[in-house]
Amino acid sequence: MKANSFNYSSTIKVSPKDLYNWHEDKEALTKLMPSNLIDIIKYSSIAEGNELHFKIKVFFGVLKINWVAKIENVIKGKEFSDLQIKGPFKYWYHRHIFLEAKNSNECIMKDKIDFLLPGGFIINFLFKPIVIRNIKSMFKIRHSKLRDALERD
Repeated sequence: MKANSFNYSSTIKVSPKDLYNWHEDKEALTKLMPSNLIDIIKYSSIAEGNELHFKIKVFFGVLKINWVAKIENVIKGKEFSDLQIKGPFKYWYHRHIFLEAKNSNECIMKDKIDFLLPGGFIINFLFKPIVIRNIKSMFKIRHSKLRDALERD
């Protein structure tokens, strides 16, 4: 079965290098992720082979789902990816891309996600629109948080 895809991009008014470096900070993930929905258990840095461990809170925090992702395809200053090793998806691959915009002091931040839900074709067909809507909402918030944290007038 072909993976479902989702892409989100926006322009952030900092250089690609500065935006990438911001992501390398251990606190970056904490700043991007809603603390009421996620507990970060282990994260060290963006380096090939490193793992990220966190728990997703669902049903008002009553249930927590373990998620483990492996950092891959690191091109320092330009991009990195995370591949779900364990988690709620059958497959999840998230590519983070930092491109120079026309203005060299701006970055086009791209998030490309391929995913499959567990349960086969019918489940993916039925629930893909809901998952995409939720992912889109999350990345809209994340990119807004990036702008708030990094852009200076």
